Amino acid sequence: MLEISKHERLYRDLKEELVMLNPGDKIPSVRDIMQDYSVSQATVTKSISRLQNESLLEKNLGLGTFVTDEVLKYKKNAAPIILVATPRWNSAWYVGIERNFELAQKEYGFSVEFIHYDWQDGIPAKLPDRKADGLIIIPSVKITQEYVKQIEEFQMPFAILDRSVENIPVNSVCSDNQFSGALAADHLIKLGHKKLALIISEPKVTSVTGRIDGFVQYCELQGVKVEIIDCHINSGDRAVEKVYQTLKDRLKQSLPDYTGIFVTSETAALGIYKAFYENGMSIPQDVSIVGVDDQADSDFYFPALTTISSNLPKLVNAASKILLSQIKGDNEDNFSQQKIKSEIIIRESTRKI
Repeated sequence: MLEISKHERLYRDLKEELVMLNPGDKIPSVRDIMQDYSVSQATVTKSISRLQNESLLEKNLGLGTFVTDEVLKYKKNAAPIILVATPRWNSAWYVGIERNFELAQKEYGFSVEFIHYDWQDGIPAKLPDRKADGLIIIPSVKITQEYVKQIEEFQMPFAILDRSVENIPVNSVCSDNQFSGALAADHLIKLGHKKLALIISEPKVTSVTGRIDGFVQYCELQGVKVEIIDCHINSGDRAVEKVYQTLKDRLKQSLPDYTGIFVTSETAALGIYKAFYENGMSIPQDVSIVGVDDQADSDFYFPALTTISSNLPKLVNAASKILLSQIKGDNEDNFSQQKIKSEIIIRESTRKI
């Protein structure tokens, strides 16, 4: 076993003492700490700098170094702190996730902090130097065993949200995306549509492929023809623009023979609306459209968009409960993987044939 360095030992000892203090309390000077612990000035400076990086201490020039409000998070009865990590991406979906965690913290008695990481990393490369009791990650990629190993290096309980994690024993909560796809197909078929289109408007991550499979398989069971329109969206692309251009080019060549569309993400539906409008076609008179996610502005589309709701509050609440259970030490050796069923919200973008 490796021996703990003087700096590490002093850092831990000082942190234990800080937890016993209150915000605004002044700590001893560097010279006093050197004498009390028989360490060098460099060791003391390094330890104090580390505590400052964790926001536990702040220097006031000429007056000394003082304990901050951050120390309250370490008190015995302090609420657990959960970090929620989302990709740095302009998305109403991620805004909705954060809003629902703000509501969940009041209901379940924890404190939430949000961090945003580079979406190209797949998961956070590092975490902030401050106290956290658990971590919820919304990955930008499919989770593999290698990613799980990286997350485990953070050495805290964690859960994966919004991604299906197959054959890996970790806590996860996601939508039942195959069910979502089947639900969209069922709605359009019951309206009398016999020829449908599936527009792939996102990179083919696990959630999107699940929606594709659920939609196509349900249509096959019902004997309904499906035209697959892959817009070849890659991470970083502006999906709405690429969907619009793909449909615009196709409509120049010929009118569609399908009467209903399922689009694998909701934001890209605006590109579909624009392409059909410019081609003199109406929604839902000429073609019905179903989106997925039920974002905050989907009922302000014209016409209002029929959508598959991912039950975001249920997703967030389930992930919160799973992680809090792990933080408390309940079922430490077990893991939970949940898939939340979606529901359809019928608006004005679909109609009977």
